[in-house]
Parts: sequence; structure tokens; C-alpha cells
Amino acid sequence: MKNFFFLSLMLIFFSCGGSPSNQTTSTLKGSILFAYNYNSTLWQSIESAPSGNKTIFVVVNPDDGPGTQTDPLYSNFINELTKTEKIPLAYIYTNYAQRDITSVEADVNAWLELYPEIKGFFFDEVSDSEEDLPYYEELENYVKAKGNYYIVLNPGTNVPESYFEISDAVITYEDSAENTGNYVPPPFYSKNACVIYGVSDNLWKEVFNEFKTKCAYLFITNGTLPNPYSELPDYFEEEIKSIEEN
Repeated sequence: MKNFFFLSLMLIFFSCGGSPSNQTTSTLKGSILFAYNYNSTLWQSIESAPSGNKTIFVVVNPDDGPGTQTDPLYSNFINELTKTEKIPLAYIYTNYAQRDITSVEADVNAWLELYPEIKGFFFDEVSDSEEDLPYYEELENYVKAKGNYYIVLNPGTNVPESYFEISDAVITYEDSAENTGNYVPPPFYSKNACVIYGVSDNLWKEVFNEFKTKCAYLFITNGTLPNPYSELPDYFEEEIKSIEEN
């Protein structure tokens, strides 16, 4: 997702931590949206979305990461998210554990220096290999040494159990509606997150009802590649309401 330069990645997640849970209840904890570049209409929709009894995580991405200087628009946006009881997350890509970890840690530092109101970190392009676990364990330790920040991982596919143990949530499905039939959810409902794009207005409720029992954190949109997250779906308000009710 690091190539989508649009304000669109908004993650709605409920706070969780510790070891993964084999929770079987279908009670949703939240939903996911994404945010990358300035879009006043989208930002206003995000800010005004009701939080209710869920927690809304918003992934913020000024410049494929924090950039080199504070952008007042993003700084104000992050502050507004906090005021409206949303949880802003800082976008950082890892290139499937191939990016030099000192560069990733430098991004963590830059985020905290430029945007101190950030509440957590969204690591993108996460490897799904057990061999790369030490890379992400080091990042977890590095972040937690800075404070009690949220950690969300995005491999976009299933990962070993150990990845759930070092994060607050893991996106195990990020794909189009056409491929949902191939998805097998992991046994860690309480930390499992799914993002489904390309869902038409007349099918979103059906997809929602199917995935609410598989993913505690869920976002469905009608957007399509190359950037499914440039706008919120027409059914966004109804989707948020449904999440609140489930």
C-alpha cells in the first residue's frame, strides 16, 4: 500500500494486547480505513464518523512515512482525530523484512518527533515468514521502549501465531471481493483484521455478514485497484452503524 498516496487508510480497531486469543464470539471490535494524502472531504468524513463503543484507528501517511518536516495539515488532522476519539497510527513500510531495520526505526523516531500526538504504528508490507519474526520482534521492542503505543501489522495474508503475539492486530486478508472464497481465517479472532475492496453497493451487506464472524476488525469498500482507498464507500455510514451494532 505504500504506493497509494491518498488519504484513505483508516483503520478502526478496538484496543487489545498480549497473547492471541482463540475467541469464537462474532462481536466486532472495529473497522479499518486508510489515509495517505490530503483530501479535505475524506478527512472530514473520518473525523465525523461516530466512535460509539468501538475504537477507530486511522493510519496516517504524509509522504510514504513521516517525511522530513512537520506538515501542519497532518498535524492538525492528527490532533482532530484525537479530539474526536479516534486513534491515529503512523504508517511505516518494511518491504517484507528486507528494509534495513535501522531505517524503519529512524521512521519511528521521526514520527514521534514530527507528530508527537501519534498513538501507534502501522507496519506495512510485513513478511509472513516465521524466519523473519526476529525482525518484527525487534521493532516491537523498539516501539514499546518509546511508550505504550499500538502496533498493527499488515502482511495481508495469514501469518504464524507468533505475529499475533507481538501486535495488537494483524491484517490477514487484504484482497478483492472476488477472492473471499479462498480465505481461511486464523484461530485468533480477537486480533484478526480484514480489508475487502471492490465490494459493490448491493453486495456489501452480504460480505459484511460473512466476515464479521471471521475478523474482529473489518473494513469493506467499493474502491478498486490501483487505489481502493482513495474514497470512502457510499455505504460507509451504514457500515459504521453495522459495526456498532455487531
